[in-house]
Amino acid sequence: ERFEGCTDPITNLLTFPDSVVCILEDFYDWYGNEVDNSTNATDLQLLGDTDPTLWNQAFENFSYTADYSRYVGFINSELKYVSIEVRTTLINNQPTRIKEPIFDYLYDFEDDQAAQAPVGLQETLQTTFDMVFLDTELGIISGLFNGLSLSLPSAYIVLLYGTNNFYLATFAFFSIVGIVACVLGSIYFVGWTLGVAEAIAAIMVVGLSVDYCVHLGHMYAVAGEEGFEKRQERFQIAAKRMGPTVLAGFVTTGGSAAVMFLCQISFFNKMAALIVLTVFFSLEFALGFFLPINLLFGPQSKSGIIYGEESSILCFRKCPCQTKSENEKVGVSGEAIKATV
Repeated sequence: ERFEGCTDPITNLLTFPDSVVCILEDFYDWYGNEVDNSTNATDLQLLGDTDPTLWNQAFENFSYTADYSRYVGFINSELKYVSIEVRTTLINNQPTRIKEPIFDYLYDFEDDQAAQAPVGLQETLQTTFDMVFLDTELGIISGLFNGLSLSLPSAYIVLLYGTNNFYLATFAFFSIVGIVACVLGSIYFVGWTLGVAEAIAAIMVVGLSVDYCVHLGHMYAVAGEEGFEKRQERFQIAAKRMGPTVLAGFVTTGGSAAVMFLCQISFFNKMAALIVLTVFFSLEFALGFFLPINLLFGPQSKSGIIYGEESSILCFRKCPCQTKSENEKVGVSGEAIKATV
């Protein structure tokens, strides 16, 4: 029972063999071998109960003699803390869904040991880098969903403004949703989990994926302003004028990101893969979904225009129909006056 925290069989499943540095166990062995060969562990435990000052002095000497000073803290010969070091079988930088349940178990184990400890030894602290960083990761993942809930509607607003057409913006928005779904689906397919790099890249996906569609959509709208009313004509204008530009953007962005594949740090390798995937799916959806769906169902003539004199949705100034109607009224009134005179 003296070393239950060091020898718990369930805990040993989470640790490498002989990786637990239990200073109390080593102290009992050291005292029996170096100080008093006739003293066994039971006698030393009784010594702590009968003469704590002598036990404390022996423990302090042990910490210096056996070079355990980093595990034991003495201030003015008063014991302040004792630490137990262990190397777990959990690999560093694992995703939250793997390490969070293990950390929860370790925290529960810590609470159980503290509840059974004598007075004065119930204040415990268990920590490692991944335990500290877990809260950061959970915050980043939470920020991912918050970011998507803000960036996707913002992208739709940008598309509405950039294309000035409800139908073009809606088709482009569904393209962006498809791109995000394909990139995140690819992450899951290759076995990656939602970590820091993936969470950061998922927000970048929205910004990168909106680029190609908004260029093609804007050119489709410009073709209408130039007098091309049929969707087939607008499709050809957008494809000829902006298709090569979109393709060049894919080459430059994907090529610059591919350089990070040469990095040795895994974070940059992931970012390279995610950016390349993003621009690849952006190109596929822009040329393989957005343009074809506009060829089949895209706006013609002045349909879907949001604002301006030709708008069928919003009209901030006098629309041509209203101006014409007023002129006709004026003309009728003038003829009536002349006839009277």
